Amino acid sequence: ARLWSDSSLKTDSWQQNRFALELIYLRDFEGKSIAKRSIDEINKQKDLDPPKIREWLNALENLFPNVKKNQSLTGLYIPNYGVKFYHMNQLIGEIKDLELSKSFFDIWFSNKTSAPELRKELFKETS
Repeated sequence: ARLWSDSSLKTDSWQQNRFALELIYLRDFEGKSIAKRSIDEINKQKDLDPPKIREWLNALENLFPNVKKNQSLTGLYIPNYGVKFYHMNQLIGEIKDLELSKSFFDIWFSNKTSAPELRKELFKETS
């Protein structure tokens, strides 16, 4: 994972900044699996109701393509707009739902993340 921003991101206020998070995949994944895993991670952090799960899962399944090993997906977060997604630097779609956009990046940025070491590395936190 790589994080780019023209300003220093803070763990408690990242939503106020424009940034890009690039994920380079270490193996092949189906887009539907990426969407499902994303929703599962979001649901671990906030208890989503079933209609919201279906809505968000559908949005992500329609967005994410299948990826091959060493390919990337990048999310460009734009405050008060949402997120634009790129596959291998080609725009594949966007999400304008601000709650879903923020919840998606919370997979890595929240203090409830299942990957605290990656979060620490992304924000360059010190112990």
